[in-house]
Parts: sequence; C-alpha cells; structure tokens
Amino acid sequence: MKVKVVSGLIGLMLCTKVFSGINGPTYHSRANCVNNESISWDLTSPHMFFTQSEHFSKTKSGDEIYHKVTTKGMESTWRSAAVHWFEGAGGGWDVYGWHSSLDEDGKEIILCQTRATDCNIYDGWWDFEQLAYF
Repeated sequence: MKVKVVSGLIGLMLCTKVFSGINGPTYHSRANCVNNESISWDLTSPHMFFTQSEHFSKTKSGDEIYHKVTTKGMESTWRSAAVHWFEGAGGGWDVYGWHSSLDEDGKEIILCQTRATDCNIYDGWWDFEQLAYF
C-alpha cells in the first residue's frame, strides 16, 4: 500500500513539472538541439513577456563566440521564444535565458534566468538552473 501511495505522489509531481506551462508561467532554455533557444510561456493566459537568449561557444582554434537572440520586444503573448534556428546541431553551446515582464509601474523586471548546456528534449524543465524573482 505504501509503495502505491509513494509511486502515485512521485507520478503526480512529475506530471505537474511536465505540464507546468499548462498550470502557469514556465521558463526554459535548450542548447545543442537542432536549435538553441530560450522560451517563456503560459498556456493559461497571455503575459507581457520579453525573452533574450545568449549563446556562448568556442571554435576549434579556441576563439570564443558570443551572440544573443531576442524576441521583438515586450509583447502580450502566451509564448515568447528567442530561437536561433539550426545553430545547435553542431554542439558545444552554452545557452543563458533571460525571461522578463513588466511590473505594476510598467518597469521591466527579470522573472527568471535559465541555463542549458544540453538538449533538454523533455520540454526543457528537467536539466536547467533557474533563479526565479517572484
């Protein structure tokens, strides 16, 4: 009986984590997939979101590569995605996401910072560092 209860609770926690974008705001980054990306989303309602994704890598000769990809700006949406299409296929990237919104006074605030060094194909929540400010 105890095994069933514990298994059920673990399953419920995993389901909550996997479907967190359905339950409220979710922030994640992925690196070294086909794309490198940072995404903010909430299927329950639109938010004022701005997402920035910073990408770092090194060439074979040791030179550092850095650039960032951003959304068009602050916009009311359920999904804000800063994606560099096809960049991650070669591997070797480190991706940092900055997920922002507006406070009650209309000032930009950082909601969350994410980091990824691998593909995180399972929706991006299981293997990242997150620092939430709310």
